[in-house]
Amino acid sequence: MTLLFLVIAAVFAIWVRSRFQKLEWRSVEQELLIAALTERIFTMQIGGGGQPAKAAPPPLLPVPPSKPPRELEAVISANWLSKRGVLMLLIGIALFLGFSLTEMSPP
Repeated sequence: MTLLFLVIAAVFAIWVRSRFQKLEWRSVEQELLIAALTERIFTMQIGGGGQPAKAAPPPLLPVPPSKPPRELEAVISANWLSKRGVLMLLIGIALFLGFSLTEMSPP
């Protein structure tokens, strides 16, 4: 039972980490947008007495680093085999619990 809890906790931790990275990228984009808008407002206030200044170019968003193409061997060993192992482990735990409840219970 503890092992199942650990597996679930590990999957949840991986999911939270991926969500955190996505939120981190969004916060960087928001900070760049706020900086660009602040600069535009500052330029308009200093600019020409109520006349809007020349439009600022849109801010360049940071491009996430591109991932190098993965080889088939790396994909199989890193992704498929680990998922298969977790599936086999869960099936084994379920079979063991079923056996232990039917065979080892008091008469």
